[in-house]
Amino acid sequence: MKGSSLGKVACLLWIALVAALVCGPVRAGVRFERVRAAGLTVNVVTADLSQPEVRVVTAAARGFPYSAESFGSLIARAQPTAAINGTYFGQRNLCLVGDLVVEGRPIYLGRLGTALALTNEGRARFVDMQVGRQTGWRGYRSVVCAGPRLIMEGQEIVSPREEGFSDPHVLGRARRSALGVTLDNRLLLVTTTATATLTQLARGMRALGAHWAINLDGGTSSALYYRGRAMTAPGRRLTNWILVYDSPQKLARVRHRLVPTRYSGMADRSKSFRRGAGGLSLSGIRDGSTIGGTAYVLIGLTKQRGARWAVIFVDGASRCIVNTFPQQFAWDTSELADGPHALTAELYDANGRLAAKQALRVKVRNQPLPAEPMPEITLPPSVGGQASEAASAETGPGRG
Repeated sequence: MKGSSLGKVACLLWIALVAALVCGPVRAGVRFERVRAAGLTVNVVTADLSQPEVRVVTAAARGFPYSAESFGSLIARAQPTAAINGTYFGQRNLCLVGDLVVEGRPIYLGRLGTALALTNEGRARFVDMQVGRQTGWRGYRSVVCAGPRLIMEGQEIVSPREEGFSDPHVLGRARRSALGVTLDNRLLLVTTTATATLTQLARGMRALGAHWAINLDGGTSSALYYRGRAMTAPGRRLTNWILVYDSPQKLARVRHRLVPTRYSGMADRSKSFRRGAGGLSLSGIRDGSTIGGTAYVLIGLTKQRGARWAVIFVDGASRCIVNTFPQQFAWDTSELADGPHALTAELYDANGRLAAKQALRVKVRNQPLPAEPMPEITLPPSVGGQASEAASAETGPGRG
């Protein structure tokens, strides 16, 4: 009996050793727990953003913005330590409600919400969508706009209708997902195990220590993953996520998979449309003009039917997707070298076919022109010593 017990202990130790070798150490910067908070049972992934190895990013589905992707496919592709579903999207058209920035690139402009915005230094901030839109989300590497707000500056603030949310699925009881940030810069990824109201969710987030919090898409979209296991499994394919990594090396290996493939592939676009083709207009900047600082370009349609997306390129590199018209694009030229540059807008239909193209070619000037050197003045030679005598007379004693 004693030998049997020792054998079981040895077996358990062997299993633990193999698991440690295969899975590697569980880093303290990202952890999971299931707890009760203000009467709610919730799944919570905590990511300590103060730990240098912790990284939080956004990701979009394969073929975005034209298709959704299963949760399992996303996990296999991106291999995160943890993940939660992102913002709302339409079941038929897959259009997002809020903005989405992936790897510093705004790839979707929505119309509602408050953003979780992560700086290049890893700080998490909650930013009003319109404020971020005005700055082009400059300085933020990852942004997802959702809502409504739950907690701001430690106070429960639940006013969805004032923020423009009217969908009964958002306002009623549902399975919930939420994001929160504590005063000590810990990010909370939370899903409920049962249905809850927004008010109940706000109380639960506050009990967890959130100083700021927003609601995410919920219901069948609610999803939470942690180290090989789906803690909350979604009931549908999704279009966007927030991912957590506990190692910069892990993120570096999959970073190229975060930007949607269809969006990246738009760089290989048709050249058959002549410049200025009908259907798309750019205004606010004249072609051939000299600009500097932040220039605002209004992107509009001209009798174009079936238009769905316009992709904005700066010098051939895609910058953002516009899905409502007219739309204003803030072009921050301070990031560019002085000289000629091009801004191009390309219009696509619902099937992803290029329908129109328009371009502006400008000269950027942000650096001041160098000061011209003062011309040297050469005095004429004195004639017969008269100039020297006159100078001596003016500067003699008593005339200094």
